[in-house]
Amino acid sequence: MAVSDAVDPNPICRVTGITSDEGSSADWQIAGPLSVNLRAARNGKGNGRIYTITVTCTDAAGNAATGATQVVVPHDQADDKEQGDDKDWGKDKDKEGGEKREKERRC
Repeated sequence: MAVSDAVDPNPICRVTGITSDEGSSADWQIAGPLSVNLRAARNGKGNGRIYTITVTCTDAAGNAATGATQVVVPHDQADDKEQGDDKDWGKDKDKEGGEKREKERRC
């Protein structure tokens, strides 16, 4: 992330929000000022999970600017038969039946 300010050489930036088109807030976590944990699993019948991560930067004078980026968990290339029951896939277990996996994305 690149940020510049005409007066303040070190504006403070932090993740201020996360949304997703699948799942709930239990699927993501703000882990640090510019670090998040995101659930990598997605609904097997959907078009792919898209997270929108919002970051706000504030300078010493209190001026703030906000931007956003997206992280996409794409639909896999497996046949629907291999994905298993839609009730299990994309919830608490991955395709092989293991524990849910999380990916970390640093902005």
